[in-house]
Amino acid sequence: MSADNGIYILASVDQYRVAYAQAIENLYWSWADGYWDGRMVPTRALEVWGNLPYTRNAGTALRVARRMWKRKGFCERGICVIPLDVTWRRMVREARKYAERELACLRQAVNQTEAMAADPRRRILEQIRDGKVS
Repeated sequence: MSADNGIYILASVDQYRVAYAQAIENLYWSWADGYWDGRMVPTRALEVWGNLPYTRNAGTALRVARRMWKRKGFCERGICVIPLDVTWRRMVREARKYAERELACLRQAVNQTEAMAADPRRRILEQIRDGKVS
């Protein structure tokens, strides 16, 4: 069985954010549109790195990631840098807009199983839409 976990440094145009995450490939999947063909879904980025401290220094981000990695003990994927070719502020703006589209899809859940699976996601998407995650 795979742990599918790692320490991920998001390297945007203007800052670095470090997070421990599992199933990081979900960054490219949307409730509204499915897989985004290798493009990061803005709402997923905020789910992983939103409300975390940031630094403008790559070396500092790497030191934070190493400390986090030592505390976790084992990370299957190790420390990975994920480049982002926009500013964090722009990603937040895009996520706030896109959250409403995903929420509309979640409201149309076809059956009870889908609705139950969607419930925790609905809460974070509402927080993103409302500007409570940045």
